[in-house]
Amino acid sequence: MTTHPNPVRLLETLLALGVQLLIADNPELLLPPEVPVLHPTRRLALARNAVALIRETHYALERYCDAGPGPTPTAAPASADQDDAIPF
Repeated sequence: MTTHPNPVRLLETLLALGVQLLIADNPELLLPPEVPVLHPTRRLALARNAVALIRETHYALERYCDAGPGPTPTAAPASADQDDAIPF
């Protein structure tokens, strides 16, 4: 039997990789937010937006994990007068 990785862990890993790649291309992202950059390049501004989107996605994944597993659907009881294969 094949086990599948947890998709949330996979998404978190991909988000972390994305941030690392953005920092590698834009080391200015490591500056604290209180340090002003007088004339940020367009590339830096776009990288900051991408980091903000990644941050929001990470928070959404945290909320998803905190919500826990949803209720498992229960199968409808099979009735004797059901003559077709469609379950609804």
